[in-house]
Parts: sequence; C-alpha cells; structure tokens
Amino acid sequence: MVVVISRFRVANGMEAEVERAFRERPRAVENARGFLWLEVCVDTADPAVFYLITRWTDLDAFERWHASPDHRKSHELIPKGLKLDATWTQLDRMVRIDGTTGPPLTEAVADATLLLGAYAAGSTEMHLLVLDRAGVIRACNPAACHYLEPGGTLDGKSLLDYMPAPDATRLKRLLAGERRTESPVSLNFAALNRVPFTLECWIDVQPDRATVLGQPTFRRDQQMQNELMAINQELAVLSRERSRELRDERYEREAAEKLNRERNAFLRILAHELRQPIGGALAAMGVLRKLNPDSALERPRALVERQLQQITRLVDDLADTARLASGDIELRRKALDLTRQLQDIAQAWGAIAEQQHKQFRLELPDTELLLRGDADRLQQVFSNVLGNAFKYTPPGATIRLGATVEGHTAVISVADEGEGIPPDRLASIFELFQRATNTGSGLGVGLAVVKALVMAHDGTVTAASAGLGQGTTITIRLPLIST
Repeated sequence: MVVVISRFRVANGMEAEVERAFRERPRAVENARGFLWLEVCVDTADPAVFYLITRWTDLDAFERWHASPDHRKSHELIPKGLKLDATWTQLDRMVRIDGTTGPPLTEAVADATLLLGAYAAGSTEMHLLVLDRAGVIRACNPAACHYLEPGGTLDGKSLLDYMPAPDATRLKRLLAGERRTESPVSLNFAALNRVPFTLECWIDVQPDRATVLGQPTFRRDQQMQNELMAINQELAVLSRERSRELRDERYEREAAEKLNRERNAFLRILAHELRQPIGGALAAMGVLRKLNPDSALERPRALVERQLQQITRLVDDLADTARLASGDIELRRKALDLTRQLQDIAQAWGAIAEQQHKQFRLELPDTELLLRGDADRLQQVFSNVLGNAFKYTPPGATIRLGATVEGHTAVISVADEGEGIPPDRLASIFELFQRATNTGSGLGVGLAVVKALVMAHDGTVTAASAGLGQGTTITIRLPLIST
C-alpha cells in the first residue's frame, strides 16, 4: 500500500469555500481502481492550510488515476477563483506503507490541489501531526487527538511527553536532522491513563516544521489481525480444495454421462441389427414346418423356435433399456382396472405352471384397482417379474401373485420359493446387467426394465429375500386413481 500526501495554503481567503466544496461535492475518486481511502485535514494553527491524504493499493494504481480522464474531470470540482500560496504548496510526496523505498512522486502544485475537490472528513485511522523542531504539536488531525488526548486538545503540547523515554530520545534525533525517513519508523506511545499503541509512521523534517504520518497498531488488534489472517489462510486452502473437488466431480459426471450415451447408442444399434436375422430365422422355421411336416423333426424345430423367441425377448429388453435411459419411451396412459389385468396375466401363467409342474396361486381383492397407466408396458413389467420367478423356482414349488391396497396405493407382489438372492446383491439387482446369482442365465436387463417402467408410472419396486434357497419376493407399488 502507498500513501500520497499533499499540503497547501489558500492565498485569497477562500478557506470556507474550499472546505464547503470538500464536504458537499461528490466523491469523484472512490470508484478508481486501487483506491482505498482519503481524508482532508485542516491545520488547527493556520485555517488556511489543508492536508490531502490518499491511500492506494500500489504506485501503479495512483499513477493510472492521475493520468486518467476522471482525474482531469475532477478539476471541475475546485471552487472558482481559488488561489494558492505557491511558496508553501510544493510538499507533495509519496510514502509506502509496506516499508519498501522508491522514488518520490512530486506533482505540480495546481494538479495536486485539484484532487481535493470532493473530500472532507476527520481521520479515524491515520495519525497526522505537524510538530516544530522541538517536538511541540502545532496541528494534528482528529484521529491523533482521539488516541493521545481524548476529549482534549494537543495544540501546544509536546509529543515527547506521550512517549517512553527511549522512543522520545529517538524522535529527538530524527527532529534534529532535515530529511524524510525512507522506511517506516516505529514509535511507541504509553502516556499516563492512555491505551498503549505503536505508531508505524514516516517523518518528514523541514527547516521550520516536521510532519508525522502513520497508522496505529494496538497489541490486541494485532493479535486479532494475526488470528484473522490465519483463519483467512485456512479458508483459502479449503476453498481451493473444494474448487478442485467440484472440478473433479464435474469431470466424473461428464465422463459418466458420455459413457451412458455411448452405451445406449450401442444397445440401440445392437437391438436393431439382431432383430432382422432373428426374424428371418423364425420365418424360415415356419417354412420348414410346411415343407416337411415330419413329426420326427417337430421337437428340434420347436426347440429352435423357443430359443429364437427367447433371444427376441432379450433383444426387446435391450432396446427398451436404451430407450428408457434416453427418455424416448412414451407411455400411452389410460384408466385401467389392474385387478382385471392381473387376472388375464394369471390365466396365461397358470397354463405355463401346469406344463412345468409348478404351483401357481393368485390372491386378488374383490374390488377394482383403478389406475392410469400403459397396459402394454405394465404387462411387460409383470411378465418380466413372473418370468424370473418361474425361471428360478424348481418343479413342485409355488409362485404367488397377489395384490392389496394400502391407502391410495396398489401393492402387487410376486413371491417364489426359488433359489433366493444373496443379501449383498439385493441392492443391485435392478441395475443394468446385474443378476441375482452367478448361476442364472440371461443378460441381467429384465429387472432394470421393470424398475424404469414402474418409475415411469410414478411407482416403486423393491426386492426381499432371506438368502440363498429362501425364495424371493418382488413388491411393486403403483398409485391408484381416487374414486
């Protein structure tokens, strides 16, 4: 940080007009880049003398402002007809708060005073004192008076009386010379019944006076500042780490989304390419049956047709999975009676159970279960779940299809006495390409399709199993229409 000081004396009795301009004009410099603070002080010993003090982040910031059109425009804020005492108004200089030295910056007197256009405020931070060569205070700003003599005045008092003996001796030596300090000087103040503080200041000694400018540092404030700095540093580290985490999360999310898009595109292409040869093979089997109705060939023909139909269902599931993931499936919703639909499904699966020597039980309420849904897609849901139940249930065991009502929700369950699901796989069986056990056949897409279609109907699906050999229960919940 740098501090620029300008001091001048009004030469034609316009002190009141200048002070009024400082207090009433808008602040033209407050939006300048790098500007931190400004105050104007009036010399209590000579009302015609004014001090302008500005603080900037760095020297370049001040020089940019000084060369800008805004600076030239601020000249218009000076009272018309103002005249200055050129013999006293040449002490325009710059000092650096950070303690580094640099070339002094001197402005033309007229340019420096034009900066004074809109400012007048008593200082609350920086201490500005004008001393004679013996250390007697001839003028000071309100901040210095507030800390050294609260409620009183410093005029005519010796600054040395407010300092410990070693610091007073040091200040006497500085006042005996005639130069400006090139780096900050630390002066301690510990007057009776006053709060001790250290003034980091610059001292400019002239033949007839010395100017002291600085900012006080209190031990308590310094400790608090150090703690705040430590907290700020910690927050900065946490902020950088969080930014890095967010960036990594974004990259991972984008990579996952890209992978999903590529997978869905692959599944669509695969399903499309497989349908044509499978359809051709099924048609060829029909032609062979007509050309050669030999009963000895019927069993192998039927076996081939069943396998081709199973492949067709797998291809359809793959295509549905890709469409559901992309949001391309549009449900044809209409009001339907779920009880009636489950009865129709049970009739078909009852015949399959009889062929496979398995027991099939249907448990439905006597009332209608009305909901809005796509009948074909719900048929696909229940067929996939029942297909799994029949696949993993041995002959002689029982599969149960049931439905109940809980509030405004239909609860449909399919329970089997099959090989069950290990506890560590219950949470993943509805994910794509996940199977309940390693011994089963299939690609692991059927239950993924079930979950997607149930969710599209604003429902939920869950699985429960006591473990291997303990059977499985799939529970589907669908919202009912209020009647």
